[in-house]
Amino acid sequence: MKNLTIFRTEKGWKPDFDLLKNNLSMPDKLGFGWKVLRNDEPVITVGGNNLITLEKQEKLLPKQVIENELKLRIYQQIEEEQGYKVGKKMKRDLKEQITESLYAKAFTVSKFFNVWINTEHDLMCVETTSESAAEDVLKFLIRDFGWSGKRFNTFNHIESFMRGLIVGDDSIPEIFSLGRSCVLQDRDESGKKITYKNESLDTGIVSNYVMEGKRPVKLEISLHSGDEGCFFTIDNKFIISKITLANLIEDHSEFDTDDDYFDNEFAIRSGQCLQIINSLIETLGEESVDQQSEAA
Repeated sequence: MKNLTIFRTEKGWKPDFDLLKNNLSMPDKLGFGWKVLRNDEPVITVGGNNLITLEKQEKLLPKQVIENELKLRIYQQIEEEQGYKVGKKMKRDLKEQITESLYAKAFTVSKFFNVWINTEHDLMCVETTSESAAEDVLKFLIRDFGWSGKRFNTFNHIESFMRGLIVGDDSIPEIFSLGRSCVLQDRDESGKKITYKNESLDTGIVSNYVMEGKRPVKLEISLHSGDEGCFFTIDNKFIISKITLANLIEDHSEFDTDDDYFDNEFAIRSGQCLQIINSLIETLGEESVDQQSEAA
């Protein structure tokens, strides 16, 4: 789990993973379906953590392949051999014929969207930074699974938190510190962006930009807790990405099976991701349903 779009599950909702079996992904079954993960089941459960995966199967047909075939037909098979120019309507009809012909021969490719559900903390996270991908997954979670909840929203503004880290605000908990990447933007959302990658952010240059009115819209953060630490990037929509976690066991020989190794890693990653989320919630708070209604 390296990217997290976070949702809050409604209190009292209980997952019934057998419901996912009504829409399982099958070989060459185009569209969305839930992938069988282990022992003919669409879920892996470790403690209070559950992993399910939505698979999207689609035909791979690059536009350039169609355009190349279209040019071959027009210039070599029609204009050169028959001696007349192809009009717009004929070109459009040819393109439709070529697309239909190639589509039948195209390879089927899959995209996978992991979903992490923590029942103890009422959290559901989709492993993506894409708003549209998260919406696709959410649609099938509701339709196939009866999931009930909402997008997670913080009480305090995430940009204020990022700004405080950059300018050295003493109110920011010491467990958070600057990483080495950020994106600043003009007040106007369509304005110019300044991007820093793998650079020191505490030299005064970045803080001066922020003090002059630049908005932090993405920031890498280091989280320190006890003997452990991790890095992650957060944006102004509270989407977490590029999570780098410490202390994962890499030696497979310590485990009897690959499943045992995976379960151990899943438990560690879940616990560390939960630590990131809870640390942010403790600092930023969580917007209540009443507050969301007022904002709307």
